[in-house]
Amino acid sequence: MICLEALAALILRLQKLPYIIFPPFSFYIRFMSPRYFLALAALLFFTCSLSAQEKNNTLLWRVTGKGLDKPSYLFGTFHLNDNRLFQFGDSVYAAMDRTEGLAVEVDLNEMAAY
Repeated sequence: MICLEALAALILRLQKLPYIIFPPFSFYIRFMSPRYFLALAALLFFTCSLSAQEKNNTLLWRVTGKGLDKPSYLFGTFHLNDNRLFQFGDSVYAAMDRTEGLAVEVDLNEMAAY
């Protein structure tokens, strides 16, 4: 919270300056409210931190948690018309073999043409 207060104080000081390093930006800083600037700074911070997260190369997710006796599985998306999406690895077939049911949002018989 102290960091946000310091940032707000800095914005108030910047609004009083005639020019900052780049004169075209001085207009925006002088007339930008501290609340708007804080929201913009938070958006930039969280966007950068999200892009820094490790990316997994998997479409198959195992769901476990409160009250589940057995795990559930969620498989990515089939919204692309690309045959490579239907070339499943062994882990997908193994998970399908262990399921009690399969729910999809499209008719698999219609998708057989692709």
